[in-house]
Amino acid sequence: MTAPLSLRAYAKRRGVHESAVRRAIRDDRLRNSVIRTAKGPKIADAALADREWLDNTLASRVSYRVRIAKGELPPMSVDDQARRDEAAAALKFWRGRARELQERRRRQR
Repeated sequence: MTAPLSLRAYAKRRGVHESAVRRAIRDDRLRNSVIRTAKGPKIADAALADREWLDNTLASRVSYRVRIAKGELPPMSVDDQARRDEAAAALKFWRGRARELQERRRRQR
């Protein structure tokens, strides 16, 4: 049996941030693979944790880049990336406009 992995080490293995692993434990998406130690939770069985992660995590919430790196999705084409960047810029613009309008309304009260 191998030594338990720290949450940081497991996060690095999955290609996610440590906080994502902590949320998975908190949300009970990682159950059987986690052990509690005096220093906090650890991943006892990384292979089991991987299976739990895939079974209990919505694919739509997994980063596109992570899914490409794992070979689950083909890489984005240049056109796809351009459309994604354009959509992100538009979203940023309209969120800014919404904040401006909220601020104006707040000042008028």
